[in-house]
Amino acid sequence: MTLLFLSMFLLAFAQPSSAQTPYYTLCRYQGQQGSHTVVYIAPIIHWSRSASEIADAFNRHMSANYDINKIQAGGGYCQAVSNSADQQAYTMQQLEKQWADSKVVVTHLNWTATPGEIADDNAKFAAKAANAPPPKPHVCRPGDRNPVCRK
Repeated sequence: MTLLFLSMFLLAFAQPSSAQTPYYTLCRYQGQQGSHTVVYIAPIIHWSRSASEIADAFNRHMSANYDINKIQAGGGYCQAVSNSADQQAYTMQQLEKQWADSKVVVTHLNWTATPGEIADDNAKFAAKAANAPPPKPHVCRPGDRNPVCRK
């Protein structure tokens, strides 16, 4: 019996670290735009990899498809939600009510983290990064301590 328990224990820890129990997650990006709060929200997603992978994929999606530089103090994240469809609906209903009461500008996304969507977003993100404009040259002013300005 002890050998069986030990074998099961070792087998459980021999699984690859990417093996996860599937769960449901809700991803959103929020911040300030002008004088109002904005929220971009994806549908609840059934996910089977790590929480950091879905958050990274969601933030790449936002960067690749939206001008998030215009959102002050913006940030994206994903949170696990209940497996119950009723509880998921209740969660969304409460969030929508809270946002409406607070006059938050909500944008509903159709992004569901399919492998195709993630691949497309990765390609867009890479292209956007490759085509980023060069940084503007530093403008020297009297008393500037930047080494470029010391001649």
